[in-house]
This record gives sequence, structure tokens and C-alpha cells, in this order.
Amino acid sequence: MENILARSSYQLFLRTTTTRFACANRPFLRYLTQADVPQAKPASTDKADIATQPGLHIRSTASEKNANKESSKNVASATNSGVRMTAAGILLPKDSVARPDADVKSEPAKRKDKNSVKRSASRDETEREERRMHGLGTTMKAWQITRFGDIAGLKLINDAKIPSLNDPFDLLVQIHAASVNPFDVARTRGYGENLIEKMRDASSFLGLPRLPDLTSLFTRKADPFPITLGRDFSGVVVDAGKAVKGFRTGDEVYGVVGPHRQGTFAEYSATSTWCVARKPRTVTHSEAASVPYIACTAWTAVKLVANLPDRGQNTRVLVLGGAGGVGSFAIQYLKTLGVHVTTICGTEGMVLVTELGADDVIDYKTANIESELNIREKYDVIFQASGNEYEYVKKYLKGNLKSFFVTLTYPLLKNFDDHGSVVGLLKSGVSFSTEYFKGLSKGSHTIWAFFTPNGPFLEEVAGLMDQGKIRPVLGKTFPFNELPAAFAQVDSGDTNGKVVVQIKKDSV
Repeated sequence: MENILARSSYQLFLRTTTTRFACANRPFLRYLTQADVPQAKPASTDKADIATQPGLHIRSTASEKNANKESSKNVASATNSGVRMTAAGILLPKDSVARPDADVKSEPAKRKDKNSVKRSASRDETEREERRMHGLGTTMKAWQITRFGDIAGLKLINDAKIPSLNDPFDLLVQIHAASVNPFDVARTRGYGENLIEKMRDASSFLGLPRLPDLTSLFTRKADPFPITLGRDFSGVVVDAGKAVKGFRTGDEVYGVVGPHRQGTFAEYSATSTWCVARKPRTVTHSEAASVPYIACTAWTAVKLVANLPDRGQNTRVLVLGGAGGVGSFAIQYLKTLGVHVTTICGTEGMVLVTELGADDVIDYKTANIESELNIREKYDVIFQASGNEYEYVKKYLKGNLKSFFVTLTYPLLKNFDDHGSVVGLLKSGVSFSTEYFKGLSKGSHTIWAFFTPNGPFLEEVAGLMDQGKIRPVLGKTFPFNELPAAFAQVDSGDTNGKVVVQIKKDSV
């Protein structure tokens, strides 16, 4: 009986050793297969060496037989050096020191690791050579934060690394100008980091050729720093991925960068082709840079109006906060659709919104909004483009199940920050469902509008700008080395038009 147990333990040892060595260079498999096995004390009565035990025939596949032959050689060698296999497990000499499996690598595995390092170094060298050919170095100037706190945390880094093109559809753009948005200011204080961290993890997960530890998408808290802020830009393409079509080196483009990527307050930035479009020919880089973020934020609302049935002059839209960045763009785009636009703004913005084409303007500083809306016809769409609370205006929708309340004020990012991923998502879902069904009971729909990178829409907007139907509303422009002052200007709320940071000399 002892002979049978010893032979069975020997076969189990061979199979386990083969499997663990085969998985040694596959982290995901190793994570799933390696486990701590309790150490069993060898039986004191078992003194026979495994090499002298009679054979026990076990049916094996051809691959297992080959693996067993190789492992038998290793076992025979180990036996000669004093290693013993007993019915209870492996018995090492007293003067030996066991090494963990993670440290044991076969010669082919070691050669594979060395080849992987060589290939990585070769790719890096090839990229450096290509960039030298384009007149690019490996470092750039960039404004970064190394902690969340406030605007004072912004630091100008002179040797930040130029982004790599990790995706075949990526573009590397030399930034000429970038705009400062309220979201950028909020990000210095950590706003939205919980959700954006998950976006970074998901992006890394989807970009890897093999599966990582899936639990990292929900539990890992990686250090995101340093972070380069900035979401939109105008500039020139200096490098393109192998799968890029429609853009080439030297093209002037404008567009946005996803929030999970390093941003645009830098000399260079990488983004995806579906986030950019050709820069309008009739405007400067500074003017072009003021448009992409607000256009991609207003897209949900304006396209909803564009798809309304029987759209025309009788279609009525109310824009709340028309003098702001998103509101001023929405007014202009809505007028290209031929609809009637009413807007609410402060006294200082009334001239601007009238010039942009608003048909009716209500000054919330000098008039009572409810009294003014009571004497006007109701609306098909109300677009809340500002951050103020306007819950009461929902009653001024037509309520025919074809009317919509679209808001940029949604609790998703805040809920993620305050409650974490799972609870934050559930809480946001409950909030949206409550608002939606409450509106539905009164004959209207409630929609949350998000910043949505959209290259084709930016292409359409560029055409409208070249036709003179949409014009950039440019406020104050700051030089690159005064970026903190630009942030302070936006943070104060005292802005008329978009605040832009000029990184290179402007041109049309």
C-alpha cells in the first residue's frame, strides 16, 4: 500500500511541477493556479527512496509522457543530490533551503525574458529615431499637478516625457493653444478622480494583449500622478499611428482629449483620431481651441433638437445660461437649425447673446424669471447649460411626451467621489430613474448631457465656422508660462468668453 501511495505522490509531483513551470511566465494564469499548499510532515516509517519503488502504470497522453520523461530526469538528478520523495510529499536535505516557485525559471523562460526586454528597448529606440527624424526630442514642457489640492499645485515641468503613440489610431499633436474649462479647475481639487481612475484602468485593460487581474478595475488605487490637465486644443499633427487614415504630419487639427489621458496644457499631446477634426481655415489656433470642449458637451442637446420631428420656427428651445461657453455655442448651433431660441443670462451677457442670434432674452438680474416665462409660450426643449438650479422651469415644457429637459448638472462624478464605484453608480442610477419617471408623469423626458468626444461633429462645426454661421467667443488669452493666472480667472467666474492659453505663436 505504501508503494502505491508513494508512486501516486510522485505522479502528482510531476504534473504539478510541469504545470507550474509552464505558467511561470504568465502572470494571469499564475494568479489563478498558484496557491499555498499546507506542508505535510513526512511519515517517520517511510525510509524508501522513490527511485527504488516498483512502477505503477498510469495511462497518460503523449504530451504528458514527454513531460514525465523530462521531469523524471530532474527528479533523478534531485535524488542524487539528497532530495527524497515520500508518501507525504518532498523531503529535502536538512542543510538545503527551499526557494519559492516564483524565483525558479527555466532556461527558455530566462531567454524569453531577455528577448522581451531587447524588443522593448528596440521599440523605444525606433520611436526615438523616428522622432529625431521629425525634429522631435523625447521631453517637453508641461504644466502638471503631483497632488490634489488647489490651483497652487500647478507646476511647470521642463522635462516631461512626450507622449507615446500606444494605439495605432492615435495622433501626436504639437499644441498651439488650449482652453481652460471649469472642469480643469475642479480637477485640481480631485473632482471626478474616482470615475476617471476606472476609465484609466479600463483603457489599460482593453489595450493589453493579455488579461490583467480583473479585480484591479474595482479595487486597485494606482497613483495617477503626475497629471497634465487640459481637455481641448488646436495644433499640428507631428506623428500618427499606423492605422490612422485621413490625417498626416503637418495637418492643422483641433479637438479634445479623453479625461483618462494626459491633457493639453503641454507642448505635445496624444489623442485618438475620432476625437479630432481639421481646424477651421478662417480662425486662429487660439479661436479654434476655444470650441471643441463646449461643442462636444452641447452635442447631446443640440442633436436632440436636430432630430425632433416637424422641427422648424415653431420649435421652441430655452437655453439656461446662454452667455456661458456651452450656452453661447448652443445658441449659435440651434439657430442654424431654424428654431426659436429664448435664453436666460445676466445683464452683462445680454448684448452678446443677442449678437449670437437669440430671439428672446430674459435678464435674471433685473426680472423675475417665473413671471417672464408665464407670459411666454411653452417650450419643446429646455437646455440647462449652466450649473444653477432651475428645477422649477420644467413646468414650462409643453408636456406632450415629445418635450425634453436636458441638463449638464448630474450627480454621477460627485457620487463616485463621495460613495465609491458601486454605491456611487447605484445612487446615480436611482437619481436618474427618479427624475426621469417624475418628468414622464408630466409628459416630458429628462436627459443627462455629458462631454462626448466626437470628431465627426467637430468636422461639421468647422464647416459652419468657415461659413460664418458659428463664431468663437474668445475671452482673455494668457501666455503658456501664466497658466495658473488663467485658472484663477476661470475660477473667479468673472469671464466673458472662453479663456485660452497660447502655447505657440498664433497664426490663421
